[in-house]
Amino acid sequence: MVPKLSDTMLMGVIVILLTGCVASGPRPVAVEVGRAAIDVRLSDGSRCTGPAPAGAPAAWSGRLTGCSASYPYEVAFETNPNILRQGVEAVVEAIGADGLLYPMAEVAITGPEGQTWRFSSPPPQVD
Repeated sequence: MVPKLSDTMLMGVIVILLTGCVASGPRPVAVEVGRAAIDVRLSDGSRCTGPAPAGAPAAWSGRLTGCSASYPYEVAFETNPNILRQGVEAVVEAIGADGLLYPMAEVAITGPEGQTWRFSSPPPQVD
């Protein structure tokens, strides 16, 4: 015969089990990449910035600023894009329309529990 738990004990067990389900903080849901910084939108609607160091090379890292989630991040730019992309970039640069194209990059943001969120730039096309 199984002993019956009191309502108080049962509620205590439920609360303990549900505590593990609560998220530890907002998570990144979108990233925009620029040469000078990344702009990160979090699940709670807030925005963070990940500034590039002065004279940033093809890869850089830091901590998000301007929001409650000061997560570490890494940015790695594509240094050898395909030939079609190189042609488009040359035309855009020749007409002085810098900033028209998203930079090609991969962004990794690490959360407080060691989880990593990965984003690509330009963002994938949605049909």
